[in-house]
Amino acid sequence: MDGKKTEAVTVKLSEPVKRFVDVRCKQEGMESPGEYIRSLIEADRQNAADNLTLLADALGVQINKENYGN
Repeated sequence: MDGKKTEAVTVKLSEPVKRFVDVRCKQEGMESPGEYIRSLIEADRQNAADNLTLLADALGVQINKENYGN
């Protein structure tokens, strides 16, 4: 591993979506559209982890929570 913790990803947005992202970024006090998009991905990731926990509980199975950050 080279120690790099981030990787750039290019996202193409239509002009209306770009305006929306810019406005939401300002409303949320974020410095960049990238920060806003990262926050959306992190929120979705947390939601997926929460759903996994609920599903595991419903099925009566144990999950390895150490892997949540991977």
